[in-house]
Amino acid sequence: MSLKLVGQSVKRIEDPRLLAGAGRYLDDIQMPDMLFVEFVRSTYAHARILEIDHSELTDKEGFVAFFTFDDFRDTVEPFYIPKEHQAPIPKIRPLADGKVRWVGEPVAMVVASERYIAEDLASLVRVEYEPLESNVDPEKALAPGAPLLYEDWESNLLKHAEIKGGNVDAAFSEADIVVKERIKTHRHTAAPIENRGVIAHYDQLTGRIDVWSQVQFPHVGRTLFAGILKMPEDRVHFRMPDVGGAFGLKGHIFPEDVSVCAAARLLPGRTIKWVEKRTEDISFSVHEREQIHDIEVAAKKDGTIIGVKDRMIADMGAYAASPWGGLTFTMITGMFLPGPYRFKNYYFEHIAVLTNKTPMGSVRGPGMLSANFVMERALDIVAHKLELDPYDVRMKNVIRDDEFPFTTATSLVYDKCSLTESLKSGAIAVNYQKLRKDHEELRRKGIFRGVGIASLIEIGGIGSAILGPSGSVTLGYEVATIRVEPDGSVKVLTGLAPHGQSSETTLAQAVADELKVPIEKIQVVWGDTDVVPYGNGTWGSRGAPLGTSAAMQAAEKVRNKAMKIAASMIEARAEDMQLFEDGTFSVKGAPRELRRGRSVTLGDIAKVALRRPDKLPKGVEPGLEFTAFYEPEVPATWSNAMTFCEVELDKESGKFKILRFLVVEDCGKMINPMVVDGQVHGGIVEGLGGAIFEEISYTEDGQINGGNFLDYLLPSAVESPDIEVDHIETLSEQNPSQTKGLGEGGTVVAPAAIANAVDDALRNLGGKPITELPLKPEYILKMVRP
Repeated sequence: MSLKLVGQSVKRIEDPRLLAGAGRYLDDIQMPDMLFVEFVRSTYAHARILEIDHSELTDKEGFVAFFTFDDFRDTVEPFYIPKEHQAPIPKIRPLADGKVRWVGEPVAMVVASERYIAEDLASLVRVEYEPLESNVDPEKALAPGAPLLYEDWESNLLKHAEIKGGNVDAAFSEADIVVKERIKTHRHTAAPIENRGVIAHYDQLTGRIDVWSQVQFPHVGRTLFAGILKMPEDRVHFRMPDVGGAFGLKGHIFPEDVSVCAAARLLPGRTIKWVEKRTEDISFSVHEREQIHDIEVAAKKDGTIIGVKDRMIADMGAYAASPWGGLTFTMITGMFLPGPYRFKNYYFEHIAVLTNKTPMGSVRGPGMLSANFVMERALDIVAHKLELDPYDVRMKNVIRDDEFPFTTATSLVYDKCSLTESLKSGAIAVNYQKLRKDHEELRRKGIFRGVGIASLIEIGGIGSAILGPSGSVTLGYEVATIRVEPDGSVKVLTGLAPHGQSSETTLAQAVADELKVPIEKIQVVWGDTDVVPYGNGTWGSRGAPLGTSAAMQAAEKVRNKAMKIAASMIEARAEDMQLFEDGTFSVKGAPRELRRGRSVTLGDIAKVALRRPDKLPKGVEPGLEFTAFYEPEVPATWSNAMTFCEVELDKESGKFKILRFLVVEDCGKMINPMVVDGQVHGGIVEGLGGAIFEEISYTEDGQINGGNFLDYLLPSAVESPDIEVDHIETLSEQNPSQTKGLGEGGTVVAPAAIANAVDDALRNLGGKPITELPLKPEYILKMVRP
């Protein structure tokens, strides 16, 4: 029976444990005499701290300790921000140092014997502030005389940069039409189902700190925390429990995490835990996507785009969160804005501004969602101005099959994709031309429907060729160790740090195929920096192209050594050996009936390699274990998708419903099609949330509106449409797994597809074009009745 598993929808190995409630998440971890933390947070967006009074705490039951930044001043360094950004670097501290710059900034921390006692005690702390004028509008924050977040800076400008390609002036002079529009994307956050948290324990005898952390890159987290805490790295131990979603948000170094570790060093022998509340997650973690774009598109009458200019103002909040520094993502917006289109004349002006808001960081598809939304909306607006169909304009401008590898206007190099095929396939699947005719008929009956298309090209498997020069602390290689035990079972130790990606299943599938062992005999281990080799974690759609490739390379080394040992065991030549689909090693081409007595299993080989080294062939060391570090030879892989969305709009209320949502995606080889579909579905629904429901806004004095699930709405199953997914597999030639990145594309492309569909319905009502998110009824009514 064939053991071929790659390409099959194997049921997730993780599910029995998680569905039975046997997962072990951070808040499930309990230790004897554990202490709990509550933070005192700023109630002002901008203020000087005059006095912090905690005198009421000292005689209260359960009180253990109280800390401000003065207690940590000599034991912590400022958080890491890449100097390669060539921008001023704010000194990010675990607790506010004399001044607060956003509502919710941690000012002090209370440690108590119980969580609820800690919360009660924190409410007794009195902080006296000198309020300062705040900035919440990024354009006003740039103005001369605006209040400075950092007094030693000349302005609130974090970085001004330009990206240029081709000859933009010539392109605009040759254009038949120039379309100008202001397009905005709004501030929202990741809102994973499990809130942030951290546990720390410091052993004074060994000088070692144990940290249970949800960070998406445990080894890199260890490196960063060792630097911040001024400790030798071998004295820092990170362990990653099960994690209930991250979506980029848990890929940061947070003030609260460092504060807990710093406090643990001042309370040796005690274990300290902090788990945030939902309001803290929504309001005070990191936000993303708040950008203003003034875009100009130069086009010919036939819809060919010949040049683009864009001026972006990005609201970074009080600082750009460590370790990425935020500018990574705003520069991604400029680099990725040309998307899957062929034009080569491009100018992008990047303006990143600090304001008195929650810091900006990574949320699924950082920088990319804004780039996609702006370009896809601009393309539809061009099509409408020229009275052309958006489908035809996309077909005119997408990169053609014979143009790959394609170098973009921003010097990105795309490997082979299926852009035209996926666009045609999607149009056929939704019967696009008939849909257009049907909508015309329905409009005459007073029913207003629209169809929107949005194109996507998504980066994944990013290599060190990009990450190294950018100053990224996470690099492009990934690692795996394959260890065969004496009974033939296999351990896969991966540098990935999965938190919902099904990596336990897909890695096991790939290794099972390489070694021809049942998947039930494979155990995947990750997240413990004392156990697994130094890896770069899970983020940026890298798990399959990099993590799986590393595991396959390590498995290949194990297989090759096993082949030599097997040859010796059956007295054959190694070059004559074959690993058969039934998991036996024997002479090449031997029929099954002739292999009896002349074949061995991986378990047989492991017993010799580990228990009888005297039987190993000359020159072969004991053991059956190999580690592989996989570093891609190319900067990145590129997947692609086309999305088609149909909506029906109620012109009286401004509400709309999604009737149909189709995705034609191409992520290279699918290790597990069910997992691919799950990633696409989840991504689309997350993108839908950002397009329609989720929004974080501020009052003029920097107070957050809402900050809980009563106001910050997430789509449920009721609001989520049925999502159809069609697949194309353009196998990647860039890595052994032949895969491409997948994890972020649905979130990136969904808002543009939905907005284009709503805009199409609005056009039948003579409305103004959609130019911002979220698509709330009141905004849509404003577009209907300008």
